[in-house]
Amino acid sequence: MVARGLKVIVEYGLGSATPVPRLVDEFDGSLALIWADATQGIGVPTPDDIMTLVTFGFTASQMRAVKKLDDAEEIPLMCPQNFNGFSECYAAIVFEQVPLPEDLSGFQYTIRADIGLYYINVMRHTSDFEKRILPLQWAVDQVSHLHCVSSE
Repeated sequence: MVARGLKVIVEYGLGSATPVPRLVDEFDGSLALIWADATQGIGVPTPDDIMTLVTFGFTASQMRAVKKLDDAEEIPLMCPQNFNGFSECYAAIVFEQVPLPEDLSGFQYTIRADIGLYYINVMRHTSDFEKRILPLQWAVDQVSHLHCVSSE
């Protein structure tokens, strides 16, 4: 991020294709990674199974920052945002639906993030969403894809 005085310089435009960074490399454990199971125990794999695979390879300090909530309604309480739109959370994920064994019609989940994550730099690939949200989404999608392929 380039800053001149109090002004942050962003770089919009057409960027180049780049691989999505791995979550294990982007998530350093300094902020909490919150998740909640809103599936009511229906579906396979369970959100616990998904998060076990998503966090595979995490260090001990990364694992200490991963927190499961009993209820998705607790997320705003766990991740209150300051006046700049930032919290002490990396992101939060709510699993709403996982497939039934006889119906692989998909996962439904929501990633929640701070409203202050608006920095964009398409030239250097250092945008907030490229560094935080996309690695989390990619990790969950890879797990869901592996499950659907292995179940067919």
